Amino acid sequence: MERNRRALLGLFLVIIGAFILLDNLHILPRMPWWIFTWQMLLIAIGVFNLLLGNRTPAVVLIGIGAFFLLEEIYYFNWRDFWPVILIIIGLAFIFRQRSMARGNVLQDNYFDALNILGGGNQKVASHKLEGGKITTIFGGSEIDLREAKPVDGATIEIFTMFGGAEITVPEDWNVKVEVTSILGAFEDKRSNVKTDDKSPTIRIKGMTLLGGGELKS
Repeated sequence: MERNRRALLGLFLVIIGAFILLDNLHILPRMPWWIFTWQMLLIAIGVFNLLLGNRTPAVVLIGIGAFFLLEEIYYFNWRDFWPVILIIIGLAFIFRQRSMARGNVLQDNYFDALNILGGGNQKVASHKLEGGKITTIFGGSEIDLREAKPVDGATIEIFTMFGGAEITVPEDWNVKVEVTSILGAFEDKRSNVKTDDKSPTIRIKGMTLLGGGELKS
C-alpha cells in the first residue's frame, strides 16, 4: 500500500514538473497565468489528498487555494471576504468523522485530532485501539498512547502542513512508519525499544508537507 502511495505521489510530481517544463520551453500552447501559481499548487495537493481519502486536509487546501485564486482573478476586496477563511476552517471541523476532546483521557477505539492555527494534546487509553487520524495545519498535536492497546491492523493516518505532530507510544510496541515527507520529516526518536514476536503492532502512514512529526516512547 505504501509503495502505491509513493508511486502515486511520484507520478503526481512528475506530471506537474513536466507540464511546467513544457510551458517554460514554449512547447505547449500559451496557458492561463493562474495555472502556475501557488494557489493552484495548494489545490492540486488538496486533490491528491482527496484521492487518498484524506478529506479534512483536502477540504482545507482546496478551499484556501480556491479563495486566494479567485481573489487574484476577480480582484475582489479582501477585507470584505476574509471571513470565508473562517467558513472553510469551520467546514473542516464539520467534516470530521469523529470528535476528540482536548486534554481528556479518551476511551474511544478511534481518535480524530484536528488542529488548525492552534495546538492540542490528548491521551488515549482504549484497550481496543483501532487507530486514528491526526491533521495539523499551522498547528501542533501531541498524542499519548502509552495506556492504549492496539488491535491487529491498527493504523494512524497523519497529515501535517506548516505544523507538527508528536506521538508517544509504549516501549514494547512495533511501529511501522510509512509517512511521505515533502520538505519536512517524520522521525522515529525512540531510544529504548523493547519488542519481540508478541509485541503489538501499529502502522503510521500519511504525509508531512512543510511540516514534521516525531515518534517517542
